[in-house]
Amino acid sequence: MLSKLLTIIFSFISNMAIVLIFWTVAWYCLPYQAWDKVVRFLTLIRVTPGRDSILLTLSLTTLLVPCLLCSSSIAQRINLWLMGARKAKGAELERLQNAMFQICSVNGNSLNAYKLYVMDKEYCNAFAFGDEHICVTRPLLTALNDNELAGILAHEVGHLHNGDTNISIYLAGMDFCGNLALNLLIGITKVCEILSYIPIPFMSILIAIFSLAIAIPTMLVQFLVCVPANLVMLFFSRRDEYKADRYACDVGLGKGLYDGLACICSGEAKPGFFDRMWSTHPVTEKRLNKIKQIIAKRG
Repeated sequence: MLSKLLTIIFSFISNMAIVLIFWTVAWYCLPYQAWDKVVRFLTLIRVTPGRDSILLTLSLTTLLVPCLLCSSSIAQRINLWLMGARKAKGAELERLQNAMFQICSVNGNSLNAYKLYVMDKEYCNAFAFGDEHICVTRPLLTALNDNELAGILAHEVGHLHNGDTNISIYLAGMDFCGNLALNLLIGITKVCEILSYIPIPFMSILIAIFSLAIAIPTMLVQFLVCVPANLVMLFFSRRDEYKADRYACDVGLGKGLYDGLACICSGEAKPGFFDRMWSTHPVTEKRLNKIKQIIAKRG
């Protein structure tokens, strides 16, 4: 629970800093008439009509509203559809349900507690999403036998059980807002670069000063806040993978998970130091070793 709380805090701080810079730039760039109705509305909901309180309210709203929207079941289904996922049907659904039955017979949940999806991709993968969705790619269904498939799905159920996927939805909502604000700030500096070519006395100097006033704090926030925050969040993401592996072992499907991982990651190149540091998943070899150790302890 502490790791999830820290992940949310670090994501909030890093994205909040970028969004706050964006709204501050917008405050000084847009004429007061453009803010008049915003100020009036915020005053009605008892927000102090001062610059700092208005900018802070706008920044918080920009981050938190998308998070709440992303957590709804409708938004989750739309996201899956946008990713190219479709509800499993026919033989695919039967195969997945047979594998899920092995998990549900141990954890006590009903098969109806999970929504199963398939993606028509060319690689083997599976992931959990939201509060009840599990998706696999078609090649995964053909590459694995029943026990291996059950082991991989048990890992994904572990993510749902541990609440990892609910947290990831909130993080995705905040990251979307932060990245959008960052891209808009970059766009403003590009526009300033174009305007600097206008042959008006002192125009290029003023625009250069304004552009630096945007670029410098944005870069400082990125390197001093966003990068460290992302590294911390990735560290906790890798820990969550180990916890989901342990869950699969707890429901008696550690051997299936081990064999399934070994199958779909066969021939995987060994990542370098920076690749490991910026990865959401631990090195597969380390995961396999830990799974083997858990299986050996439990006989």
